[in-house]
Amino acid sequence: MITVEFRLDASGGLAGFSVTGHDASARKNENLVCAAVSALALTFSKSLRDLLGVRLAGAVESGRMDLRLEDVPAGEKERVLLLMRSFRLGLEGILGENAGSLKIIETTGKVHNDSYFQGR
Repeated sequence: MITVEFRLDASGGLAGFSVTGHDASARKNENLVCAAVSALALTFSKSLRDLLGVRLAGAVESGRMDLRLEDVPAGEKERVLLLMRSFRLGLEGILGENAGSLKIIETTGKVHNDSYFQGR
């Protein structure tokens, strides 16, 4: 199962997100669910960085993306949330067609230090 976690800060802003796991319905490199989730996640992270100027830190590896937002430019918080909602809408579309292959979690007020990102 693929798990996507959105970590919100105490004020409701996006603090970080992770995408972990694999959908077991097809072999590696032949799985459309994994490919779709990966494409959405990469587009979301690149949009945060390249379109909004958000500095991201963490890890992007095969089968795992775990990023935190380190610096959101002034006035961009609402646009970050809009991009997050867009990412989530895409994920929900995948979930609607592939129940049991994807889990979406939203946590609030959770703070992760560097060891969280390094050890997963």
